[in-house]
Amino acid sequence: MQWPSSCHRTGIRMRYYLPEVEEIVTQNIAVAKPTSSSNLEYRTLDWDEALPDDLCNNSIDLVLVSDCTYNADSLPALVSVLDRLVQSSPNAIILVALKRRHDSETVFFELMQSSGLSNLHHDSMKLPSQHDQLDQIELYCYGNKAKLLKPIAT
Repeated sequence: MQWPSSCHRTGIRMRYYLPEVEEIVTQNIAVAKPTSSSNLEYRTLDWDEALPDDLCNNSIDLVLVSDCTYNADSLPALVSVLDRLVQSSPNAIILVALKRRHDSETVFFELMQSSGLSNLHHDSMKLPSQHDQLDQIELYCYGNKAKLLKPIAT
């Protein structure tokens, strides 16, 4: 999911690697209550393809990545698209939320570091899960440290 910037209008564009999530996202959009000046949009984004022109021509403030690190085989493509998004919008912030399932997910952090994206902040919390259990959720904030104009509040 990403959050493009705009002078007069707030918009949220949701982009996912797997088209199968469209039904779930469409249902979530249907029950969302954005303000009249807001816009919610869904489109599939293939991480291996070039970024769409309309995406490259608009400045992005925030890229939200949720639960996308569990498949180690797809991590190079994910990090590549995140890197391309930040190259297109150097001041963009990437917020990653994840629940670790496998040790192989550490590859994500190595790839992010090698791409030049800086880990600006890390936090974790326990959230309710199935069967009265709590899941450990990790939150990471990444960006192009050299290009960020404003410090991140922690």
